Amino acid sequence: MLLAGGQIGYNWQKNGWVFGVELDASGAVSDGTNTCLAASGFVVSANCKAGPNVFATGTGRVGYAFGALGRTLAYLKGGVAWQNNRGDVVNNFEGGAPQEKTHFDYGRLGGVIGLGVEQALTSAWSVNVEYDYLHFGGPSVATPPTV
Repeated sequence: MLLAGGQIGYNWQKNGWVFGVELDASGAVSDGTNTCLAASGFVVSANCKAGPNVFATGTGRVGYAFGALGRTLAYLKGGVAWQNNRGDVVNNFEGGAPQEKTHFDYGRLGGVIGLGVEQALTSAWSVNVEYDYLHFGGPSVATPPTV
């Protein structure tokens, strides 16, 4: 999986406490392929390919600055998340007829919680390490007709 993106945000500091908001978006190259819709080898099956391709989150965060000059921040965050998924379902056998394909492209709204540590390099630049847990509901996909 390859994930690349960007973020923008703003923080307010009151003594050692830091409060902030953040928006981020990422593009992903991640998909999986598997045989699906097959109860047995006798029943017509299909090949399914699916995966997320875009993620976006909007979060609030609260943390505490510590260390030399208060330039290290430990924080918790939470908010809303959205992902876009793409996929294809292709029948393996149509009894001699052309194979039908269903393409799906849909978005899912969910939630995100996370934690991290950020180190200020200058007044405008920082680096961070962060773990985020994103949760989305399961998909509902229409499939092509089979023999």
